Amino acid sequence: MHRVRIHISNALPGDLAEVTIKNKKIWEPAVEPETNRRSIYIFQRRQLEVPLLSLMDAPVLNFSCERPGVSTTAVQALTLMNDTFAFRQAIEFARRLRRETGPDAGEQIQRAYQLVFSRRPSPEEMQKASDFIRAHGRQGLDAFCRVMLNTSEFIHVN
Repeated sequence: MHRVRIHISNALPGDLAEVTIKNKKIWEPAVEPETNRRSIYIFQRRQLEVPLLSLMDAPVLNFSCERPGVSTTAVQALTLMNDTFAFRQAIEFARRLRRETGPDAGEQIQRAYQLVFSRRPSPEEMQKASDFIRAHGRQGLDAFCRVMLNTSEFIHVN
């Protein structure tokens, strides 16, 4: 058995975070900045699912199947918009934009579109993003980044 260091462990419910087998914790909380890293592979015990991954249609390890199901549900969208992990990632993204572009909202928007969508924003998108950031005051860029990371264009591969 491998001990898992899961990068979203801070988002695990308390009962899962405390699960032990033979007096050893299954999941160890990861520390910053390690939690900002993408994971391609994780070790997972069959009987213990990671809640965020199972919500997003991660494979069920208890049985094999030819093709896993794919769903789009309101719970997925609400989780991505309101989850602590999603908030943290949006705030980190906004920090990166501020660090790379400075205080200019126009440059921040341009850079955000380049990083998230690999393209430039249209003039209409640029105007809407500027209005959105301005309307949300001090947290405008953080909120904008949360929206960007929750768009269909970012989440789904077309």
